[in-house]
Amino acid sequence: MTNGNNVPSIGQWMLYIFVAGIPLVGFIMLIVWMLDNANPARKNWASAMLIWMLIAYVLIFLFWGTFFAMMAGSMSGDYPTTM
Repeated sequence: MTNGNNVPSIGQWMLYIFVAGIPLVGFIMLIVWMLDNANPARKNWASAMLIWMLIAYVLIFLFWGTFFAMMAGSMSGDYPTTM
């Protein structure tokens, strides 16, 4: 339940965070909540969470891309094998 000025309760915030943590469902629900104008606090929170998710995905992609590029470069055989 929300109080008079449409601020979510602690239980609602716990539910929002739980649902947002479910891999695909959370992403879809964050988009739905971001587009919903009924609750401005939830809308702003969902927008911020989506921005953080985007930042995290870009950093993860860069990390793994660099890791696999280094692994592929080390297996190319372009370095001397004997001293």
